[in-house]
Amino acid sequence: MTERQVTEIDDVWIISKGSRRYDMDESKSTWATLPIVRIVQKSSEIFAVTAPNLYDYEGASLLYVAYAIVVCLSQLTASALSTYVHWTKRSSGMSMTSNVLFTIVRLQLALTNVTSIVTLVLVKRRRLVGKTRRLGNVERTLQANFQRTIDYKPTVLTAQLGLFIGLILCIGIFDVYVTASSLQYDAFDAAIHSSYRLQVFIVALTTAQVRCCCARIQAAVEFANERMRDTLRTVAGEATFFLRRYDELCDAVDAVSDVYGAAMLMIVGCVVANLLAGSSALLKVLTVVRRDDALLLTSLFGIVEYAVISVMLAVPCGNASNEARKTCLVSYKILLGFQGSSRFGRCKNVKEELLLLAEHVRARNVRFSTGFFPVDYNVLFLILGSVATYLIIILQFQ
Repeated sequence: MTERQVTEIDDVWIISKGSRRYDMDESKSTWATLPIVRIVQKSSEIFAVTAPNLYDYEGASLLYVAYAIVVCLSQLTASALSTYVHWTKRSSGMSMTSNVLFTIVRLQLALTNVTSIVTLVLVKRRRLVGKTRRLGNVERTLQANFQRTIDYKPTVLTAQLGLFIGLILCIGIFDVYVTASSLQYDAFDAAIHSSYRLQVFIVALTTAQVRCCCARIQAAVEFANERMRDTLRTVAGEATFFLRRYDELCDAVDAVSDVYGAAMLMIVGCVVANLLAGSSALLKVLTVVRRDDALLLTSLFGIVEYAVISVMLAVPCGNASNEARKTCLVSYKILLGFQGSSRFGRCKNVKEELLLLAEHVRARNVRFSTGFFPVDYNVLFLILGSVATYLIIILQFQ
């Protein structure tokens, strides 16, 4: 059996394998080099919803912090102007419920982006950078120890994020064109509505960041689980290594919840508000004798848009959490294999280590959270239930 020694020196792991040594710097994580990750990062920097140069962070300049503050103020100003224009020019032709929903949607959208900027750039920037670096260290440790590269499924990730961002952009362009044409907007009104669509795109960028974090953590956990299945069947004493790596991955999940929790909470609220407004508008269009095709299309695409945002937020978080919880099942399956093996008597320490790992998985209860509720598949039912309840109430009054 080949002897392995793992030594930690100033957060730099060196793997000794016989006479050959592998430095962590020779096993760089490929995550930061993925084109789609770089696109999401650079786009987020443009709109100040992430730390600058996150994967090679050397500090945030005062200029960038000032720029983030200006972006916050501009979004609040645009939201206030949009609400003012609506109430002064178009509120008379709409019901009070529609006007109130319009106001809530505009304010909620601006507050969502302001919350993202304040938490990710001003308040928890160092926490975000620390999470990114620790996760990179875990990835390099796993890759160097097993001399294999983590498969991030870049094709799937690129396709999902590409379609997601492309859908948001296409719906935004269509919405601006149709709305401006049907309502005969002047240049000022068109600029105000375009700023609203830009705010929606920024929400989508924040959602894409969460999607990237989930994909990265899920890939690392899958890699660790696969290696654990292969390694612990033949090598004793490796359970402690996996226990430490798993604990670090759990810390990464907690860090994502801490950094993005407020933003995810606001995004869920934004999705609910927009789905309520869109469903209400769509219902009114369908129940009138003379339908407004422009309003019908914009309402329908708005519902699709925010439904996709909710799915893109909830499903990746749920998948990553489920993959992390599979580690407990893997540990018990390996224990069953050892029970019937002649090696079990010579490797009793492995039993304790595997039991410790399984109990640790259950104790950590890995999940992404907003601080008020977990972010997983149940969020979709929460959103659907809120919209359905509202529509039932509206139909009863009508």
